[in-house]
Amino acid sequence: VKPDYAEAHYNLGIILLMLDRLEEAAEQLTLSEFDKSKAYLLKCFYRLDQESNFYDQLDHMVNQGENNALIGSLISQSNIRYGINKYNPFCNEPLKYVLETDLLEQCDFKTIFIKGAARILGDQKVEHRSQGLLTNGVQTAGDVFAQSGPVTDVIQKIIHSELEKYRVRFKDSAEGLITSWPTDYSLNGWFVSMKSGGELNAHMHERGWISGSIYINVPPKSNKDSGNLVVGLDDVKNGLGGDDNRRSIDVVTGSFCLFPSSLHHYTIPFESKEDRIVLAFDVVPRN
Repeated sequence: VKPDYAEAHYNLGIILLMLDRLEEAAEQLTLSEFDKSKAYLLKCFYRLDQESNFYDQLDHMVNQGENNALIGSLISQSNIRYGINKYNPFCNEPLKYVLETDLLEQCDFKTIFIKGAARILGDQKVEHRSQGLLTNGVQTAGDVFAQSGPVTDVIQKIIHSELEKYRVRFKDSAEGLITSWPTDYSLNGWFVSMKSGGELNAHMHERGWISGSIYINVPPKSNKDSGNLVVGLDDVKNGLGGDDNRRSIDVVTGSFCLFPSSLHHYTIPFESKEDRIVLAFDVVPRN
């Protein structure tokens, strides 16, 4: 790869990162001058447990005014790992910005969401993709809002309305999540349908600002927390971060959840003859 090919270095670095070849990934991302390379280089240093390099890179990025969900997530995780309480330009207390509302009281949920989801999931044109984090389930590929035409128009209007209510609710907050709220953004959405025993492993959405989920069908619970959404500051499913750094949300059909994209989240397994169907989405800044 030629030294001045910033995009090639970036793309190769991302591939190596996905392959867990972290030192090689860090080398390529260091050579790239793409702005978005910086956060992924920070991620490499964190995963390599190179504390000094991590904080040098973090301080440089914060001083440059960099701010996104990935940086926010890595600061939250490093605060736990290293015991250093660094200021987080994205969101210092993201668990306080988790919001659940009930759409059953606000719209014709059956027509708009349940029948709409059935039409989309049954549409031969809507592609599905494999998802390594997903067990006993399927996920639509690409952006479902771009693929499904008028079927999702009303859904998108409801999401935009709820996002504005969220922003207004927290308008007095000093957190970067709110003060740097993107003035121009796109919605990127996908359906996840799980069968009995289904679960989604812990992850966060690196490209998002706010992430959300609309619960089209949640089967009756066999246990108190079956099928719950769990959000946390770290990979809480695999024992990182502790109970104080997570929140379990008792979702039901009609639940609408919004949370900062910096939060890790996962689904608790459930047992049922019914499918658990969720429309998930991200607010993705365009600027």
